[in-house]
Amino acid sequence: MSRGNPEADPAATCRLFEVAGFPRPVVCWNPDPATLPAPQLTAIGTFWSNLVAQEGQPDPAHIDPAAFVPALGYLMLLEPVDDGRDFHYRLYGTQIARWSGLDLTGQRVSEITGAGVRPHVQAFFMAGYQAVMARRQPLYSAHVPPAERTTTTWHRLILPFWDTAAAVSRLLVGNVPLPKCPSGVGPLA
Repeated sequence: MSRGNPEADPAATCRLFEVAGFPRPVVCWNPDPATLPAPQLTAIGTFWSNLVAQEGQPDPAHIDPAAFVPALGYLMLLEPVDDGRDFHYRLYGTQIARWSGLDLTGQRVSEITGAGVRPHVQAFFMAGYQAVMARRQPLYSAHVPPAERTTTTWHRLILPFWDTAAAVSRLLVGNVPLPKCPSGVGPLA
C-alpha cells in the first residue's frame, strides 16, 4: 500500500500485522449498528444510519454530540488533508487518550509513529481512512495493540460525512478498547 492512494485497502495492510508479529485485524464494510460490540459504536452507527435515511447524505453540519452521548470520550473527528493523502485529528477522545496513553489532537496520521504508534498500525489507520473516503461507506475494524498497551482489542467504526460538494470533509470515528482483565475473567464491555 502506498501512502496517498485514495483506493487504499485496509484488508491488504492486515498482512503488515502478521509481519510485525500480531494477529490480523478484522475488517467489515457497512456493519449493522445493532451487531457492533460496544454501545458507543452502536450509538454513532445508528446516528449515521438515521441521518442518511432522513437526509439522504451524512452532512457534517448535522453532527450532533447530543445524539450519541454514550460515545463521548470515545470519538475522534478527522479532516482530510491534501485530498485524503493525510488526515488531521481535530478531536481525539479523552477516553481513547486515557487508554492509549496518547493524545493525538492536532496531529496528522502521517506524524503518529513519532507519537508512539507503530508503523503497521499507522498504515492500517491511513488505509482505513482513505478507503472510507473513497467508498463513502462505514468501516468497522478490530485490532490487537502491542503488549505494552493496556487493552486487548481496539474496536473502531469509521463514518464518512460529506456535504453538497460531495467530497468527504469529515470522518467521525468511534474507538473503543476492551481492557485487559484479571486472570480468568473475560474482556469487559
